[in-house]
Amino acid sequence: MYRLPRPKLVAEFAIFFLFATALIQIALYLTTCGYSVYQISAPKPSLMVEISDNAKLYETRTAVDEKIEVNSLSGDVVAADAHETSTTQLKAKRNYTLSSSGLHERKRNLSINIDQTIANNDPLQNISKPYFSIIKDVKFEINRTYFRPRPKRMSSIPSSFPISSGTVCRPDSPDILFVIPSVATSQAAIERLEIRKTWASGLYGPTWRQTSSARLAFFFGSSGLNAKKMLVLREESLRYGDIVTGDFHDSYQNLSLKMVTIVTWVARHCPSVKAAIKIDMDTYVNVKLLLSLIDQLPKTHSNYVFGHMHAWQNPSVVRSGGWAVPESLYPFNKFPRYIYGHSYVISGPAIKAMSDLFPSFPIVPNEDAFITGIVTNVLNITRFHHDSFAYLLEKRTLCDMIRGVHVTAVMKKENRIKLWDAFNNGTCLKDIL
Repeated sequence: MYRLPRPKLVAEFAIFFLFATALIQIALYLTTCGYSVYQISAPKPSLMVEISDNAKLYETRTAVDEKIEVNSLSGDVVAADAHETSTTQLKAKRNYTLSSSGLHERKRNLSINIDQTIANNDPLQNISKPYFSIIKDVKFEINRTYFRPRPKRMSSIPSSFPISSGTVCRPDSPDILFVIPSVATSQAAIERLEIRKTWASGLYGPTWRQTSSARLAFFFGSSGLNAKKMLVLREESLRYGDIVTGDFHDSYQNLSLKMVTIVTWVARHCPSVKAAIKIDMDTYVNVKLLLSLIDQLPKTHSNYVFGHMHAWQNPSVVRSGGWAVPESLYPFNKFPRYIYGHSYVISGPAIKAMSDLFPSFPIVPNEDAFITGIVTNVLNITRFHHDSFAYLLEKRTLCDMIRGVHVTAVMKKENRIKLWDAFNNGTCLKDIL
């Protein structure tokens, strides 16, 4: 027969339950109030207003540009005053004082404030030390019979540029030029627009013209492109002023020739540039941090390339497949140690020296090995390394980029906007790039 619990036992259980609950509450109080495990500081009210204002500006121009971009991708000709209309709408939205670098000056100042808040006013605080190391070739003998300029012409370098930006390096040359190899596809056009509106937005003015000391240009091969694709690129060039096409066929096998053409164009059109920074389309850049890091390089080495050195001391030469290098162009089984091609810096004097060398040297497939390994050895150009440059084998997070641990990172396409929003909001996300 079932019996009800004794009243005394029920009372004892109730007292025990209340006592245990009180202990848990006290423990929670002490844990949350007495100790701080992870603290997130909210932006200052004034900063939040700036974030809100810039978000509205971004949304307004995004709507206009998306409409224009759709027309452009379909091959339709877009009216030349389309961006004048968007600029008028932006001015009407709020009365801004435009500096020589335009509306994006406010965005750049905003991102700088956030960086300073995170990095205690020192943008390089979270960058690993030392700021650079010199790359040396180990167990690789430089054969001077091969690693030298030839007495006769060896390579034909494109000298015709059907589309050549008239504003990136004129009327004056920038100090820094970001050069981005791209292709003439609709998906790449969308990504170029995202780049302009995210990490590179501080380089553009209100009508998408670049007038600051750091600028950007996208590069293409025009040989083999049909009339419709060339029309789309011409329209994009009129709109943004940052398109350059060289007279060569755009292909994977011609990546070295493409970079040779880029360097040649920069040497010819931007002779006063202090450095060109090569960036792949899938690479995100912390512009302010990268420029601060470049400033740390010794002034005694004016001829240099700067990036993340290859993990192997003597990278192997591939003789078959998509990365195949013919023995007739490069007879050795190993490359000198070179810099990964996702992102690297070439100094102004090195650009001039490379441009002069290219016609008298065979162009070797494998762009990063050729430019930053072979050519640098021929010309005795210093190779600097720092591990904050993009390295595909290392997992990098949005949080690390925002904290200023890396200057560049290879990323998934969908993370470009997410990372830009995180920069503007000062949030720290654990997502893997």
